[in-house]
Amino acid sequence: MYRIAHISDLHIKKEEHDANTQIFLDLLADIVKRNCNHLFITGDITDNANDEEYSKVKNLLSKCNFLNSATLTVTIGNHDIFGGAKKGPEVFLFPTECKNTNYYNKVKKFHEQFNESFEQAKLLDEDTVFPFLKILNDKIAIIGINSIAEWSSDLNPTGSNGNINDNNLKSIKDILTSKKIRNKLKIILIHHQFNKPVKGKLDDEQNMWLYSERRTMRLHNKKRIFKLFKKTGFDLILHGHTHITNSHKLKGSLFVNSSASVIPFTKDKKKRYHIINIPDKTERGNKFTLDVITL
Repeated sequence: MYRIAHISDLHIKKEEHDANTQIFLDLLADIVKRNCNHLFITGDITDNANDEEYSKVKNLLSKCNFLNSATLTVTIGNHDIFGGAKKGPEVFLFPTECKNTNYYNKVKKFHEQFNESFEQAKLLDEDTVFPFLKILNDKIAIIGINSIAEWSSDLNPTGSNGNINDNNLKSIKDILTSKKIRNKLKIILIHHQFNKPVKGKLDDEQNMWLYSERRTMRLHNKKRIFKLFKKTGFDLILHGHTHITNSHKLKGSLFVNSSASVIPFTKDKKKRYHIINIPDKTERGNKFTLDVITL
């Protein structure tokens, strides 16, 4: 059995007594205890994408033997590019800070900081880094995608919305239709969610929050993106961004979200993540099973 832990949205801060750091350490200890072979992190690994935060994350991953390409695969989140809004009266400056962010330098920095994770990955474009392909255990194809939109006053004013441009969509299509991964389990790693809050279910706190943030936490062009995924074929999409851990099906496709692993935006405040269990031999068409872990 090959076991993969999926976590997301760690938001590690540079402060010495950052509570998220201790939670992350406890989370890693639990993952090790459960004999996981590999770790996926789907974005917002840092809170403000600075060197101190990256250093803290990497040190903890290294202590738990996850800082190498055979055991770690990461994709990028909006905080890993634009950071987060300041608290207090300077919050109004955040859109301007997002506008002035060098998007491509931040993506390259993410790649450089986690170069150990990318060593066994095939990059279709060295300059843009994403999308990439990594083969695990000779039968699992991992497609890592950057879903963070570039800054735009209309489409992404505060850096948290998503988009995938035409060039990246073509590269994703090339990966998903490659003969190299034809008979492998195909797992897509992406930060943004595809489901949207349902207006008629606003009695749920999480859904109410997502609905109120629907213009600042959306994935633009998601119908076209999902159509490409479905047409070319995949088995599983793992994402984060919403700070809730759940799974759901969309037109028969399974989406798994583990973004409440450190900072849950839920009423019960319980931290949860998923483990994907992949059997050595597929029986009765079951390619994998999914466990929900509560800390």
